[in-house]
Amino acid sequence: MRKTILILLLAVSVPACSQSVPTIGSDNELEIATWNIEWFGNTRSGPSDETKQFNNIKNVIERTQIDVWGVQEVSYETAWNNLTSSLTNYSGVLSTWSQTQKTGLLFNNKKFKFLYQKHILAVYEYEFASGRLPLEVALEYAHDNVIDTCYFFVLHMKANTGSSSNKALALSRRKTAADGLKDYLDKGFKDKYFFVIGDWNDDVDKSIYNNQNTPFAQFLADTGRYFFASKILTDAGKRSTVNYSNVIDHICASKNSKKGFEAQSNVDVLRLDNYISSYGSTTSDHYPVYLKLNPKQWEVESNASTHTIENSADVFWDGEHLVIPFNYNHLQFFGLDGKELSEDVLPTNQLLIYSFMANKSLYTGKFIIQN
Repeated sequence: MRKTILILLLAVSVPACSQSVPTIGSDNELEIATWNIEWFGNTRSGPSDETKQFNNIKNVIERTQIDVWGVQEVSYETAWNNLTSSLTNYSGVLSTWSQTQKTGLLFNNKKFKFLYQKHILAVYEYEFASGRLPLEVALEYAHDNVIDTCYFFVLHMKANTGSSSNKALALSRRKTAADGLKDYLDKGFKDKYFFVIGDWNDDVDKSIYNNQNTPFAQFLADTGRYFFASKILTDAGKRSTVNYSNVIDHICASKNSKKGFEAQSNVDVLRLDNYISSYGSTTSDHYPVYLKLNPKQWEVESNASTHTIENSADVFWDGEHLVIPFNYNHLQFFGLDGKELSEDVLPTNQLLIYSFMANKSLYTGKFIIQN
């Protein structure tokens, strides 16, 4: 009698994204990334599962070990505070404007010391998406027995939305905002290490609106001062968003920072859709863009360091003003929370921080006004 053998083939479902998010950071390099984390913390816009979005973002930051993250679209401050408190090796600062989509900066607190944060270019409030002003953050960076001051500018430019006339106007606003930003950097940050990172909402070869001229041509043309690192990605035909083919998330650095740039492969888009299932609906509609540098290649100049003044007899509070017995500029005051304070209304009986520039050096110190 012939026997029939029945063989059952069981289909096993294997997740499309089974790999772990890669480690990018290392102790000997400086890694900088920008990432629009789509309506982070907002229950009505962006990814609907806030817990999953939070965990995915936290996992990416922890796994990649990138030193500095400029982020956009933080929409709920509590979610931001929960994120920063859950990241053991990172500290963070968040913009203080009233818009729902805020920018922020996360940084490796083992490599960096916070100096100050502020908003800039209020005269261009309309051009910067009606109040989404650039966030300027200064960090003291200790590496290779050297202390450098690094400046980070986190952007979220006007988006390319609406009718054709609205998009044309948005392009004009992006260009005017970029003009104002470049003028600010040209005047105040010569020979400094700075990075302009964020969602620029346009590309650098041609504009995403109607193939017109890029609104950032002024940065690209000034190769003596600027290194538009993410142009490498545009030229390679890469994309920084889930739904569109352009690179609109960019990193532009000062030319002297480029001295640590060793290979074109050290700037890239981190395609998280290869590691996170349904990335576009669970996490963000943008991918991170990152840059890796070797700071050993930076020129060390004795007059470009940061000097910390503790209980100095030369710099002191005289009861009404901070006395600085030499030429200086850009005097600023901050509380321990990083918020800038006016000299006219400084609080008493609490630790305050001042900073100023003199002879191309940044000086910082602490003091208390006793009543």
